[in-house]
Amino acid sequence: MIDNRRILAVKMDGELFDEMKKHLKEIGLTSQKFINDLVAKEIEAIKLSHQQDITTDIQPKTLNKEDVEKAIDDFIVRTGRVPRQAEYKNENGLPSYGAASRCLEMSAAVYGQQRFDELYEQGLVDKQTDIGQYETMMNI
Repeated sequence: MIDNRRILAVKMDGELFDEMKKHLKEIGLTSQKFINDLVAKEIEAIKLSHQQDITTDIQPKTLNKEDVEKAIDDFIVRTGRVPRQAEYKNENGLPSYGAASRCLEMSAAVYGQQRFDELYEQGLVDKQTDIGQYETMMNI
């Protein structure tokens, strides 16, 4: 039978070593058992953490047209205006301007203005003076 054990020599702080020995004596464990259990638990935790990191890294968020339309509609209803290009970010509940435009297959600004008009006709949003500034930007 082949012995599959290895010897581990560790240089550690004297006070820490003494505290470990005292603690092990109180709980009735040998240094060998304690170190074996400690290393096994730590390796298992590292593997689990690494596996969770891989799982979350593999799942990028994908946008679809309906999600983008809903996000823009929600912004318009919530604020009473069309989002400006600089406002297309997660903190406002919107994807980036470029991502929104790609999903919509048209300019997010044009889509936003069209949706604002439709939501206004449905009575879901009131026209505000802020819209006049937006329309001026659209005509430049």
